[in-house]
Amino acid sequence: MTSAWYVVRGTVTVNHRLNIEDGDHVNIILLNGAVLKATDGIYVDSYSSLSIYGESEANGQLIAKGSSNGAGIGGKKEKGYGSIYIHSGKVSAAGAEWAAGIGGALNANNGSGLVVVYGGEVTAEGGKYAPGIGGGGCHEEDDDEYGEIGRLVFYGGTVNATGGGSGAGIGSGYMAKNRGSIEIHGGVINAIGAAGIGGGFRAVNDNVTVTITGGQVYAEGRGTSAGIGGGGTGDDEGNGNKVVITGGTVTAVSQEHAIGKGGNQWSNHHTSLDLYPLAWVKAGSSEDNAVPVASGDRVSACRDSHYVRIEPCTHENATYIQDAETHTGLSQLPAGTCGGTALVCGGHLRGVRISDAELGDQFRPQRRRRNHAGDGGHSGCQRPAAGMLLPGTGRDGLYGVADQR
Repeated sequence: MTSAWYVVRGTVTVNHRLNIEDGDHVNIILLNGAVLKATDGIYVDSYSSLSIYGESEANGQLIAKGSSNGAGIGGKKEKGYGSIYIHSGKVSAAGAEWAAGIGGALNANNGSGLVVVYGGEVTAEGGKYAPGIGGGGCHEEDDDEYGEIGRLVFYGGTVNATGGGSGAGIGSGYMAKNRGSIEIHGGVINAIGAAGIGGGFRAVNDNVTVTITGGQVYAEGRGTSAGIGGGGTGDDEGNGNKVVITGGTVTAVSQEHAIGKGGNQWSNHHTSLDLYPLAWVKAGSSEDNAVPVASGDRVSACRDSHYVRIEPCTHENATYIQDAETHTGLSQLPAGTCGGTALVCGGHLRGVRISDAELGDQFRPQRRRRNHAGDGGHSGCQRPAAGMLLPGTGRDGLYGVADQR
């Protein structure tokens, strides 16, 4: 086992496969303006690691293209991949047929595989039947180990991952029997594939969890695959196991299920979905007609809509009343609005509608009609006419609108 450092200056082209094996740990530093071309790919075996760094301006490039069912960077046919760390620089990787741009190759067990992106610009394209980043595709339908994705972790940088044909953007390849995890904690992630993030066509993701805690994520699924979740074939295939979103801004697009199972509406497979308490969800058949979704409908909207956008609620003053579904959107209005509660959340401050029930006793007709006075204080309240603006403190532009009856 050795640990080695290599500095790349100028343009270097290697026309044979670079092999990192037998527990070796290789570190590559790309100087500014440098280009390293690995025309036959870089093989990192299950016991070895590769770390990639760019110099201060981070414009050094590594370009790797796999061959013979091998990944651009990662495994080779029937051989799993090890640990791949991208810290900075520009990395472009394309897999051969059945192999990922970064990750696994054809018919390989990748249980110990690890890809971690800390920064840089990463472009990964899967070969036919394979993901941009993740496990390779499978020939063997009955083998329960082939096609594992390993562990895929994203902390920063910009990542553009495209699946080849039947592969996910980030996740598994065609007919893979998946185990592993996908974690997104930061960065800008754009993933397009069978599922954008999750399963390839006909992949069984029984033990895969997708966790998103931060970053800006765009995931687009092809055909009957989910944007995030399962890959589909139009029949009873394509479960996506579990999706957990606890932060970040997430956009998921699909012709069937934005987040959830793959396959058409008759598929029996399901994907569990957990959303964080202050998630604001817009959903619809497309971005143009997406509308905010009530808290109790968020999960079903993510599963049933073609377009979903999830982002943190930006309201600064609300004290939320959380039930089992959480983020009910109920908040005490600021002083100067005559009390009561109103639905004020939905990601951005805007006029809010107050129902009769929410107005309460303070808005019942009085014998003497008094007007609001001062800068938000009041000396008695009158019941407003329908559509009348209720003066608030002026803070953040929050105001109320009486219910139109």
